[in-house]
Amino acid sequence: LPLVVADPARIKQILYHLVANAIKFSTDGGSVAVRGWLREEGAGPAALVLEVEDEGIGMEPAAREEIFRPFTQIDGSTRRRFEGAGLGLALVHEATTLHGGSVEVESEPGRGSVFRVTIPLGATAVDPRSDPATTAREEASCLGP
Repeated sequence: LPLVVADPARIKQILYHLVANAIKFSTDGGSVAVRGWLREEGAGPAALVLEVEDEGIGMEPAAREEIFRPFTQIDGSTRRRFEGAGLGLALVHEATTLHGGSVEVESEPGRGSVFRVTIPLGATAVDPRSDPATTAREEASCLGP
C-alpha cells in the first residue's frame, strides 16, 4: 500500500475542525461518524478520502457556498445558538487546497451534513519498500514532538 506523504499536523487539523463542526451542529441525540480510506486508481487518481457525517441541523444549498469563507457563519445574529469565529471550515478548505485536494459538502436542512475531503496521492504516494528513509521520517513525524 502507498503511504500518504503529507503534513501530519495539517491532516490532524482538517479532521479536528471537521469533527468539532459536526459535534457543534449535531442535534441532541444525533451522531457523528468519521470515515477514512485510500481511494484506488480507477475512480480518478489515487487519493486519501476523509469523511465526517453528522445528524445535525443541516444547511440550505446557498449556505454551502459560503461556509468555507473566513469569519462566515450561517446564523449571523447576535442571539445565535452556536458559538465560534467562523474559521474552522475555512482552515479545512485552506489546508486541503494546499495539499492539492478538494472539500465537498452534502447537506439538507434538518437532516445533517456530510463533509468529504479528498487529497490526491499522485506524486505524493511513496512505496515504503523503495524509500525506507522517507518512511521512517513520516512514521516519526506522526508520533508528535
